[in-house]
Amino acid sequence: MIAGRGSWGREQPRSRRLTEILSYFSLVPLVALSVAGHFEIGVISALALSLTFAVVAAKSGNLKTMDIIFPIFFAVCGISLLLPIAGALEEYAGSLLWGVLATMALISLAIGRPFTLQHAKQRTTKAVWDTPPFIAVNYLLTWIFAVVFTVNTVVSAMWGFRSLATHVICFGLLFAAIASTAVLPKHYLPYYMRKHAATSVPGDVNRLPPDPIS
Repeated sequence: MIAGRGSWGREQPRSRRLTEILSYFSLVPLVALSVAGHFEIGVISALALSLTFAVVAAKSGNLKTMDIIFPIFFAVCGISLLLPIAGALEEYAGSLLWGVLATMALISLAIGRPFTLQHAKQRTTKAVWDTPPFIAVNYLLTWIFAVVFTVNTVVSAMWGFRSLATHVICFGLLFAAIASTAVLPKHYLPYYMRKHAATSVPGDVNRLPPDPIS
């Protein structure tokens, strides 16, 4: 997620850019193996990958909320496999995962720290971090992810985790949300400036009123 590119952009080493999306790759073995009927192996593989990616992110100084959520979730799933609820876990693992992510996104909005800010600050100059349009676009992006995570929760609950159609829809929506982090910011600053009747350059945006949601 690259919220904040465009007028605010800052170059990053390729290794650091890669760690921004690595956490999502831990879902690949879980989904693939679950569809093939090997849910337990999928959980173990996902846990191992998510832990590896979290360590890589931490060593590069790029550890984010998502890097912490995935290992914890898969660890809980792994422990649950030893309990009588293992069967129900396999059926509803997808809705539980998306539900956790939706809750995370909504909590970040409720406390005034949209989670996309963590990703955005890695790709933007520090001078814009506290500017109203930068904060506003991250509220908008976090709302987009919150809606996508919520829809994915419902879809997964309705069709089950083994359904290929479930994963096509859920990951399609996820990739659309990720794509919005690259497209939306570059168009949002001109819109924000026009909305507040400002013709000044980005260096003057500190004087604009904060408008994080509208």
